[in-house]
Amino acid sequence: ASARTPTTTTCTAATSARDGVVRRLTPRECARLQCFPDSFVPDSNVRYAKKQFGNAVCVNVVKAIAEEVAKQVAFD
Repeated sequence: ASARTPTTTTCTAATSARDGVVRRLTPRECARLQCFPDSFVPDSNVRYAKKQFGNAVCVNVVKAIAEEVAKQVAFD
């Protein structure tokens, strides 16, 4: 049997600690992965906060994509 690989999803985001123990990501860690500033205050309900971050679009990624599209359009 093959070993299972942990995956990150909205409600069951997990990561491995140094000792190999798998733990859930905190809402703050989820926010940082989506480029939210540390000053952002998430929903007080952990489930809703993680759902909020899971549905978010990383602004930095969208900006990079838009810049590349603009470059390509400028060449045409």
